[in-house]
Amino acid sequence: MQNEKGKVQSAERPAPVQNAEGRTTEAASRRVERFGCSMVPCPVDAMGRRPSSRAVARGIAILSHKEELLAVRDLTVSVRTPRGIARPIRGVNLEIHVGEAVGLVGESGCGKSTLAAAAVRLLPSEWAIGGEIRWRGTNVMELEAEELRRIRGGDIGMVFQDPLGALDPLMKVGAQISEALRAHAVDDHGRRRTRELLSMVSLGEGVESLYPHQLSGGMRQRVMIAIALAAGPSLLLADEPVSALDAPLQSQLVDLLADLQRRLSLSLLLISHDLALVGRACSRIVVMYAGQVVEVGPSEKLLAAPLHPYTSMLLRAGCMEGPAGRESPHHLVDEEELCAFHPRCTSPLPCCVDQSPRLVESDGRLCRCHLNA
Repeated sequence: MQNEKGKVQSAERPAPVQNAEGRTTEAASRRVERFGCSMVPCPVDAMGRRPSSRAVARGIAILSHKEELLAVRDLTVSVRTPRGIARPIRGVNLEIHVGEAVGLVGESGCGKSTLAAAAVRLLPSEWAIGGEIRWRGTNVMELEAEELRRIRGGDIGMVFQDPLGALDPLMKVGAQISEALRAHAVDDHGRRRTRELLSMVSLGEGVESLYPHQLSGGMRQRVMIAIALAAGPSLLLADEPVSALDAPLQSQLVDLLADLQRRLSLSLLLISHDLALVGRACSRIVVMYAGQVVEVGPSEKLLAAPLHPYTSMLLRAGCMEGPAGRESPHHLVDEEELCAFHPRCTSPLPCCVDQSPRLVESDGRLCRCHLNA
């Protein structure tokens, strides 16, 4: 077993957070310092203009002046179960713009990986998908298999949670990277390009002659990133890429993704249950709960002063498993006319038990909570 040799990027101390009166908020500053989000500036164009804060009425994205790359409109996913029709995705909207890094956060079972799989049509055929999915303006739901293949792994590079399961155990690393290059008709699929890709993810030339089982978990995930970059994608979709790694390696790999996103001018969708890691790499964070988006906003604002009680709990607990003595999370077969989070909320209102809150704009962000209505 070979040892992981990752590179940790140095980071400056985050600047103090100030309130509306210009006074430093010590608690918020400590939280921003902990989550490192000040290292991720809001994207600007050549004239130094930052994205506008105008929100789509039924969307989850804070609109940007940049070109829209991936757009998901009113997405629903349903599947038949012994208990009835489960709806793991319920009316979700998501937009990712060129050069933008977006974090999708929530606990296991909230629907974040299902959303990503639906966006590239990787769900099983028995799962019903409703709504609209557009890639550079093209309706993904209407594409044929060959056109989908060009997008998946080509325009959209994918990094999955389990690299050992995704890599071929009988092929050497170099051969698998070359295969990815050939599959997407990349002219240069020789050893030189393979070594370039390995170098981009901080792996030496010797790795190309090894099999996946001879690598550490972190090295295997770096190989997966190299394969995802092989065809020169516009969007890197990373679904829980570090969840199986130790904490130091998690930070190294997320810093690598952030560095690649900036150097290669990629768009990034980073899916995780860890707000701290997402804050290191993403300028905008989308929080999901029970198949719905509950909060969206710029990383610094969301981490310093969350609007939704679920986001606050995630910040305090890392990944919440549910307060002791309270009911289990909202089941995806249950009726929708209520607040899904109210059994776990510390400040529920009477209307939470019979009215589903809408996603509304508040302070330049979006929040689905009666407390912010």
